[in-house]
Amino acid sequence: MLKTANIFLKCLYSEERKPFERHIHHAYEVVFIKEGTVKFIIGERSYTASANSLLFIGKSEEHCVQLISNVYRRIYILLTPDQLNVLLPEFKLKSVFINRPENFCHHFDMNACGSETEAFFDALWREYQQPNSYSKEKIEAIFRLLIIHCYRLHREQFPIPTKTVKQEILDMQQYIDMNFAENIRLSDLENRFFLSSSHLAHEFKKWTGHSPKNYMMHNRLAYAKELLVTTELSIGNIASKAGFTDLSNFIRIFRMKTGKTPGKYRDSTGE
Repeated sequence: MLKTANIFLKCLYSEERKPFERHIHHAYEVVFIKEGTVKFIIGERSYTASANSLLFIGKSEEHCVQLISNVYRRIYILLTPDQLNVLLPEFKLKSVFINRPENFCHHFDMNACGSETEAFFDALWREYQQPNSYSKEKIEAIFRLLIIHCYRLHREQFPIPTKTVKQEILDMQQYIDMNFAENIRLSDLENRFFLSSSHLAHEFKKWTGHSPKNYMMHNRLAYAKELLVTTELSIGNIASKAGFTDLSNFIRIFRMKTGKTPGKYRDSTGE
């Protein structure tokens, strides 16, 4: 049987209407709305989105959806950091997923080319659900064309720095994305990427909006939140999987950042 599962985590069409509580994925998400009107709340920003709206949600960005109309039809795609790097090796195109400056807008209005955008998503969904010869190559090509299509239509919304980002900073972000649960110290990053601590922190924060330490902690907490909601693992097991070596420290930091203990967070999101 032909497999396409390793290209995306998910590529699904949905008409489901239910309360979409604030949640998080340890993956990148793209949502294309085919019909209906909803309100997306992503972090501290909110967007009213309707047919031909496209939303790019970063890895570990908390978000929820409030239904406005009686209909909500969409196609959505989830990708891991590894999958994204394979599909979009160029940082200009990838920036819409990984870079989050203060003025970033998650919502792209695709009405000017709505039918063309919808055709890209329909083709991705069909090929993903019913794979055939060379489906992997076809999906990769269509996805790249989709992002190029978005770039041409809304180049100003792609958060590309005015100055060139050092390759070491991009490599470091990817390294943390893949290894955040390990015991990574700032000195380890300095040695691996040949940058001084002050320069490293300054350049990294310009690109990601976080210091390396905060970016790593953000990843750990986001992964812990996802495990709390999607699994029945014990709090101690989740702390360990997310990279915390001390359970008490995990609970303290989690409560400081979210206002809730891990147990209360699990209970509140499961209601």
